Amino acid sequence: MVKLDDKKISWLIKSKDEKVKNSDIVNVLKITPRRVQQVYSQYKATSEIPALKRPGRPKKSVTIAEIELVKQVQEKFHTNALYLEKIILKLHDTKINHNRIHKIMLDEGLAAEQQPRKKMRRKWIRYEREYSNSLWHTDWHTIHDSRWAGKQIIAFEDDASRFITGYGVYDEATTVNSFAVLSEAIKSWQTRICTV
Repeated sequence: MVKLDDKKISWLIKSKDEKVKNSDIVNVLKITPRRVQQVYSQYKATSEIPALKRPGRPKKSVTIAEIELVKQVQEKFHTNALYLEKIILKLHDTKINHNRIHKIMLDEGLAAEQQPRKKMRRKWIRYEREYSNSLWHTDWHTIHDSRWAGKQIIAFEDDASRFITGYGVYDEATTVNSFAVLSEAIKSWQTRICTV
């Protein structure tokens, strides 16, 4: 699904006013028919274009009790936010998310700001090819579902698009079975390229 923005909402309302079918609006905006109805009925009720709310849960401010608790536990254990979350839960029976703890630690000067070098994107990242069909990778996996218990599955995946180019389910993970699936995947890929 695609998120709506102000421009798309305006277009939706204009289209509905011009008697465009819901199915056509759904196909263009990639939203559900129910969402089209919600937006348009809200517009009809208020005669104003609906404004989008900020998505997600509203932010909860940090309490003084949380700050004091984090400072107290940090002073005693001198560790990071992940461990402090577990320690606070175990010793004080209080659940504070580690991201919240880290924010408190930053505000109180108990943690260092993130180093700029750690934010830099690496030039080369494993398994992230730019072009489709420049790299496939594969692996065997034992199926644990009771219907297929003990069977082995192999899948070949295109690295850039994450498209499964071929797969097979067998009793054993063998080289012969691997080559059979690879050969079939190559044939189907060549057929697909020729028909485009």
